[in-house]
Amino acid sequence: MLLGVGIVAVVVLYYKPVPVFNCKQTEMELAILNEILADNKEVPTDFDSVTQAKLAWVLKGCYLSELLSFQSSASAYQVDLQSIENGHYGFYDNNTMFVFLRRSKTVQDFYQDALTWRREHAVGKVYAGCDNVARRVLSQVRVAIETRRPVHIVITGISLGASVGAIVASQLADEFQVSLITFNSYVIGDKQFRDYTQSKLRAAYYVRNINDHACCRIDSRIGIPILFDKVAESRSDLHCRIASLLLSMSKTEVITDRSFYFSDECASSVEVCLDKVAEEEEEEAAEPGKEGGEEPGEEPGEEPMSPLNLSSTCELP
Repeated sequence: MLLGVGIVAVVVLYYKPVPVFNCKQTEMELAILNEILADNKEVPTDFDSVTQAKLAWVLKGCYLSELLSFQSSASAYQVDLQSIENGHYGFYDNNTMFVFLRRSKTVQDFYQDALTWRREHAVGKVYAGCDNVARRVLSQVRVAIETRRPVHIVITGISLGASVGAIVASQLADEFQVSLITFNSYVIGDKQFRDYTQSKLRAAYYVRNINDHACCRIDSRIGIPILFDKVAESRSDLHCRIASLLLSMSKTEVITDRSFYFSDECASSVEVCLDKVAEEEEEEAAEPGKEGGEEPGEEPGEEPMSPLNLSSTCELP
C-alpha cells in the first residue's frame, strides 16, 4: 500500500495533473504585479470600472495571502490585514473592506475541490465543497464587519478562493454594496444562483485564461468577462499564473464591458461562442422537469458532475 501511495505521489508531483501550490511560483507572480504597479501607491476603492492597476492590486492581495511571510508584507500594502480561513481581510479608511481568498493549498482544500455535486442554496444551487468553505469564511467576515461596519466590501479570490468569494458575496450583498472580482474561478453554482447573485452585486468581473481547463466552463462565471488566450508549459501554470495575463492590458484602458485579449483567430469567434454558451444555459433552465437547470447525479452517493469534463459544441468559456 505504501508503495502504491509513493507511486501516486511521484506521478502527481512529476506530471502535475492538477494545479499544485508553489511558493516560488507565487513569488514570481508578485514580482510581475509589483512591476505593473510600480510607483502606483493608490488603494483602489471604486470598482464600477476596472483597470490593469486595479486588477493587479487585488490580485496581489490574493497572492500575498498564500505566503507565510504575508504579515511582514502587510505594512507595504497599506491595508490593515487579518487572517481568516482560506485568506485575509483588511479595511481601508472607514468605508471599504477587502477580502482576499487564496487558491487551494492544503489537503483539506483539495478535498473540498473534489465535492462537485450541487446543493440547494437560498436561490439556485451551489457546489458543496465551495459552500462548505464559504460558510466558515462568511461567519469570520461577519465578526470582522461588526468592528467597522464598512459601506463597500470588495471580495476577490483565485480558483477555490474565487468560488468561495462568490458565495460569500451573494450572502453579504443584501446588506452592503459588494464588488466581486474572480480570477480563474473553479466552480460556483447553477445559472439561477449566478444570475441572482450578479443582480445584487454593485460590480462583478470574471477574469480567466480560456486555456485553463481546471475551471468549469459555465458554472464558474459571474460578472463581466475579461478573458485571455495564453499558453503555458503546465496545467499548474495555466491555472495559477495569472499576473502575466495582465501584461496584455494597456495601463490606460478602462474596462466596463466584455474585454478579450486573444490572438486574431480566437478573437473572431469569441463573441459567437459566449452567446452560444448563454443560449445553452437558457435552454437547460427551460427544459421540462429541470428546475433552475438541475443536473442528474449531483447528490452524494451518485456520480458527481466533474467540472473538468464538461462537453459542449463551443470550446471557449
